[in-house]
Amino acid sequence: MTKSCDTSDEFELPKIYGDAKVVILPKASVWIFTYWEFSFGKFGELSRQYNGDFDSSAFIIRVYDVTGIGFNGCNAHKYFDIYANYDALSWYINVGDYNRSWVVEVGFVLKNGNFVPVARSNFLTMPAYGVSDIANKLRGTLKFDFKNLLKKNIGSSNITVKNMKEILEVAELSSSESFASSSLLPKK
Repeated sequence: MTKSCDTSDEFELPKIYGDAKVVILPKASVWIFTYWEFSFGKFGELSRQYNGDFDSSAFIIRVYDVTGIGFNGCNAHKYFDIYANYDALSWYINVGDYNRSWVVEVGFVLKNGNFVPVARSNFLTMPAYGVSDIANKLRGTLKFDFKNLLKKNIGSSNITVKNMKEILEVAELSSSESFASSSLLPKK
């Protein structure tokens, strides 16, 4: 007996849930992905509050650099605006600076120039960019570990003394050489 798969009862998730929220996520070292939603009721509320000014307003994604501060909405190091269409629901943002923390607000700029925020995102500290400052410490640890391993495995059939010495030489690379480009495997 075969089971029939009727797709007429499939459930589809809604595009929006009626919340007023913004979320930001890291994409790459200088790229943020943001998505947002807010209800149509929020438009009505803003239209009543700002009368005719809101009808000709522009939708803005405002990106704040909040590195090392307790952000209160007014004390960012800097910010920049992106004019967008509110129903896009998401955007990729090039923030242009490495190793910084960010907050995004979506809102509207009224014809008098005032920014009216609708929702604020989470705080996001981007992953570090560049070679780690601890590479030299790690290299020193590897050198110590290899010397101990060499002492313990003299005469072992698994690792020859010659191979261990070659591995140790690779681990003793000069500090000016990038750790990321070094190989810990013996050279042939």
